[in-house]
Amino acid sequence: MSEQIGLRAATAADEPMLYELYASSRQAEMHMWGWTPKQAEPFLRMQWHARKRSYAAEFPNARDQIIVKDGKAVGRCLLAARPTYWRLVDLALQETSRGQGIGTSVLRILQQRAAICGMALRLSVSPDNPALRLYERMGFAHKGGTEMHLFMQWLPGQDIDHMKGELR
Repeated sequence: MSEQIGLRAATAADEPMLYELYASSRQAEMHMWGWTPKQAEPFLRMQWHARKRSYAAEFPNARDQIIVKDGKAVGRCLLAARPTYWRLVDLALQETSRGQGIGTSVLRILQQRAAICGMALRLSVSPDNPALRLYERMGFAHKGGTEMHLFMQWLPGQDIDHMKGELR
């Protein structure tokens, strides 16, 4: 049976899952600091709310979407439209859903939609984030950055061999 990967609009009911997704992305950091889950919880809640406010201020019209696999929520995709490109603000998967091709499928969906609309896709990623290899594999090119974040871009028609036959 073929797995179905898709996107749907996020709702208020998704907030607990979105928080858990965020908190899980910070677990290594909390462990490094020696914090117990009880100690980390208030800090993570504060950081989660600060990040939500920051995203809302910087990307007020961003589309918050839930990544679904066979109807089950497994991640998040936050995409902001700009006049000449789409900015992938956040792409995150639950730890148990990583390494299964879901991120590849979501990026393929975004690239197909961007190609149809003639839009570039841009993102930033930490140099030590394992997703960097995925973005490179999916045709995103390095466009500068800082010590903390690499800026990457994918252009319609650029390195889309993996999409041939899928845009029909």
